[in-house]
Amino acid sequence: MYARRSRRFIPTVVGPTWWALALALLAGAAFLAGLMSARPAAADFAGDHDLCHTFDASKATEKIAACTRVIRTGRLRGRDLAIAYQDRAEGYRLTKDYDHALEDFDRAIKVDPGVAYAYLNRAEVHRLKGDYDQVIADATQAIRLDPALNAAWTIRGLAYKEIGALAKAREDFNHALSISVKGNDGDWAQDVARTQLKAMDEK
Repeated sequence: MYARRSRRFIPTVVGPTWWALALALLAGAAFLAGLMSARPAAADFAGDHDLCHTFDASKATEKIAACTRVIRTGRLRGRDLAIAYQDRAEGYRLTKDYDHALEDFDRAIKVDPGVAYAYLNRAEVHRLKGDYDQVIADATQAIRLDPALNAAWTIRGLAYKEIGALAKAREDFNHALSISVKGNDGDWAQDVARTQLKAMDEK
């Protein structure tokens, strides 16, 4: 007789099922897609950020649009957000949309009352609209925050001249010339102050 051989049960190691593999592949693809899409988004934000803060007056319309996109991302807080509003307001000022400019200067000041340029540039918009009391108030606040801003002294001097306070106007124009040039509008401020003093001396 032949001896009956016993059969041993050998467990089978089951590999990943097809759906688990599919999920893993999809997760990997989504991760890679996220990395790829994040790079253009970051590049777009950086480009908009630079354009929002440009000093090129010929790009005022593009400046407004870029600032709007930057603000809408929700990524800015505190002073950074205030400066974005301030710079969009400058774009509106350059396009002579003074009402929208004033609204954005107000927003900038509400977010951060310590931004001197928001008061300075709002003063200039009030000057362009002929509201000289507001010019003096805003320029004075800009001077309190940053007394080195030539433009604040010149703009306030222009307002004093318009209301007939010639001694105060002369004092502000002289002060604008007595301090070093500061800011993108510093040279403009000194040129205007010099011209105004010459005109006053010739009368």
